Amino acid sequence: MPRLTVLLSYYNLEAYLDEAIASIRTQTHRDFVLLLLDDGSTDGSPAIAARHAAADPRVRIMRSETNLGISANLNRGLAAVATELVALMDGDDIALPERLAGQLAYLDAHPEVVAVGCFPLMVTESLRPIGTPVIFHERHEDIERELLAGNGWAFLPPTAILRLAAVRVCGAFRTDLATSMDLDFFLRLGEIGRLANLPKVYQQYRLRTRSVTHAHDVGRSRRHNDVLIAAYQRRGLDAAPPVVTAAAIHATPTDLHMRWSWWALAAGHVDTARHEAWLAVRGAPWSWRCWKTLLCALRGRAAVAVAPVRD
Repeated sequence: MPRLTVLLSYYNLEAYLDEAIASIRTQTHRDFVLLLLDDGSTDGSPAIAARHAAADPRVRIMRSETNLGISANLNRGLAAVATELVALMDGDDIALPERLAGQLAYLDAHPEVVAVGCFPLMVTESLRPIGTPVIFHERHEDIERELLAGNGWAFLPPTAILRLAAVRVCGAFRTDLATSMDLDFFLRLGEIGRLANLPKVYQQYRLRTRSVTHAHDVGRSRRHNDVLIAAYQRRGLDAAPPVVTAAAIHATPTDLHMRWSWWALAAGHVDTARHEAWLAVRGAPWSWRCWKTLLCALRGRAAVAVAPVRD
């Protein structure tokens, strides 16, 4: 029996799902179960999943008739896992061929580690590189410090392999936390054992505009703070947790394309910078900031700094 199950969750990702599934099926480590978690997709995703399942006996499908949300969808997958280890994967990302082999080797050499992630490379929807690989902290103490400071990006879930026994102890993802679910989960998991990030680029993390607006609101900040307060209390820490506040901030698709253009330009990915800047101009042809971004991208360097769009 395989010792690893890969949980690949998705909802209406027909434009990307085939590549994501193929990137797992072609891993150098071959012995695993790939469980496709369809969260009630209404597009062509079920047909894509069925095609892969028919071609590969390692691929299985769990389909929900309704859209449960990412936490509940992952939880039903975790409940079905019977292997020692479980890898997480998003339906729009690309796992590089050595990801599973590299992370499994690390876990075998470090039995005290209950979850291992890796460094992602941010890419556009068309897989153009946006920046340099994201450098996370590697050691548990540093990851824990960042998590306790409210930085949910200290450990990126879709790059992780987890020990199922530790997950069973700490509990599943909470379904009432929206964007704070990952922070809460890995704070709890880090109380069971050690967390680690491998300094290897094993994943392409696709940034998408997904919706017309991306917003942080006061309700999300409150849930984020509640997660931190609970974590400090469980650890018996005397210090007060940081208070995270956010007014309503909206980033349109045009804002995002402009931001990604500047990131790409700073990293030397001039072709990506030009592509994203052109998309920004198409989205807001009246905006002088979009045209300035395009001009700098065409020149291949940032002539004048432009204030970044806030997250």
